[in-house]
Amino acid sequence: MNTQALDRYSDIFVGDGEMARMMRQHDWASSSLGAPDQWPEALKVALRLLLTSKFEMWLGWGPEIAFFYNDAYRPTLGNKHPNSLAVPTKILWAEIWDDIKGRLETVYETGQSTWDRALLLLLERSGYSEETYHTFSYSPLIGDSGKVEGVFCAVAEETERVIGERRISTMRALASGLAAADTQREVVEASFSALAENLQDLPFSALYLFDEHGNARRQWISGGSDDHPLLPCIVTGGSGLWNLKRAWTDQVVDLVDLTEADSVPSGPWPRAPEKAAIVPLIGQGGDNPKGVLISGLNYHRAISDEYVDFLKLIAGQIASRLASAEAFETERRRAEALSEAAQMREQAAIALELLNRQLSSEVELRTAERDRMRELFQQAPSFMCILSGADHVFELVNDAYLQLVGPRQLLGLSVKDALPEVAGQGFIELLDSVFQSGKPYIGRNLQVFLQREGDKEPDERFINLIYQPIVGTDGQVTGIFVDGFDVTHQKRAEDQLQSLNHTLEQRVEQRTHELRTALLQLEKETVERETAQMALRPGAKDGGSWQSYGRCCTRLQQSLAGCKRKPSAPLQGCRRKREGAAASGKRLVRRCPRREIGIPTPGIRSPPAA
Repeated sequence: MNTQALDRYSDIFVGDGEMARMMRQHDWASSSLGAPDQWPEALKVALRLLLTSKFEMWLGWGPEIAFFYNDAYRPTLGNKHPNSLAVPTKILWAEIWDDIKGRLETVYETGQSTWDRALLLLLERSGYSEETYHTFSYSPLIGDSGKVEGVFCAVAEETERVIGERRISTMRALASGLAAADTQREVVEASFSALAENLQDLPFSALYLFDEHGNARRQWISGGSDDHPLLPCIVTGGSGLWNLKRAWTDQVVDLVDLTEADSVPSGPWPRAPEKAAIVPLIGQGGDNPKGVLISGLNYHRAISDEYVDFLKLIAGQIASRLASAEAFETERRRAEALSEAAQMREQAAIALELLNRQLSSEVELRTAERDRMRELFQQAPSFMCILSGADHVFELVNDAYLQLVGPRQLLGLSVKDALPEVAGQGFIELLDSVFQSGKPYIGRNLQVFLQREGDKEPDERFINLIYQPIVGTDGQVTGIFVDGFDVTHQKRAEDQLQSLNHTLEQRVEQRTHELRTALLQLEKETVERETAQMALRPGAKDGGSWQSYGRCCTRLQQSLAGCKRKPSAPLQGCRRKREGAAASGKRLVRRCPRREIGIPTPGIRSPPAA
């Protein structure tokens, strides 16, 4: 097509979008519609409106309803684009022609518009027959002749919303039923009632529980008869179609190929599932699973991570409630045993009457505690909400979430506008990161300040939460699912306990130091006392002191006597003897306590002479 023709058609195919360019370059002369400059003015006006709109639109013209569409409608076509332009609608949408034929005939024959909300259409746009939902209206296009010559359609695809709400409804029904289930049988019945209502996502399901020998015994089946050969009553570990070995040992979801299986239940769909999932019911503390949930996967939906996570959430709720029911049944059997013992004691003797009353009181107390725990559990569900788009707009919230943030308007508002106080606390940044990366975020004991009451200071709360990205069919993140619990009381109790332990440790260390110091002082005083007692005991330590003192005195007297008997002795020799005797006496006095040699000691009375 030459440049002059392109310029001429630019007033019909307006805009710079992909579809506008394709329409300007299309060889219309070889089509049943002919050259665009010969088209009716009504068609030209409708095309201008179509190409300039950002909303999903298409129009058909002529008896063949030749197909035109804008850029916003391309995702709905999937792999049919870009080869859909000017194709007759009957050929383009052959797989849903029976669904839309009557609506198009109504527009062409009566000139009346049609309206459908979330209409189910199985589209061949992704390599398989895909479950999709669309809200749309067919409106007549009046030609220059005054008759209906075309149809105009404004459409909004709501596949993700419909399927998301359907799964949330299943989770809500399951949680509600399990909350009132106290025994294993009641848990089994509640799970069946909830899952049997959602055959769209679970065309067939079966719950198996392991017995003491490791064999899986079927508890119920939905979507098929009780004697269906695909799901036997007993499944051994690693035999047949259902190999439960990985679920038992590795505790992972295992996908099973059903293409070779016979009589696979299809639920409400025309095609039976080609895959099934074996989801282990993982108990608490990493124990072996209590059983498995086997579910057929909807053929008309892709097996995505979101689909598998939905099955994991179902299995997790069932497993958790089975564990609680097991504990409850153990307690119930114990209470029944106590009651029987009480009856036996009542029949035994009057002397045991008091004991029987105490036992009955204990049974009543435990029953009251059980009822109270049940009420607390029913009143403490997790908070949940769904955020849509990159601005994180509230699309759906539950009562627990409103209880957390306080009474306020949330739906239709972004997190930044609805909860302005969380700005700067890191949560909006975490939401942006999850939305951009597509990776979930798990947070524990996160601190958040919420303006729960308008005229008061922000309330400090601690929460555990999960940000789970919601991925569309095109692989892009369209929103975020938020689930969590308010753990403020638990966090504050842990902080108080740590503070108390630290204070107690300091006090114990202080008392230990004081006791050690007192013991050392006591030992020192004991040694000093023993030393003093030894010193005060006569002859105990220096028994030879008196003898030495006596000899010294004898030598001194002899020296003095010699000096008197020998007056002619040289005076110098006598002086030397006196000085030597005096020195010996001084040494003896220093070596002996004063009281041992009869010399009075200050403060101590000398013993009387013998």
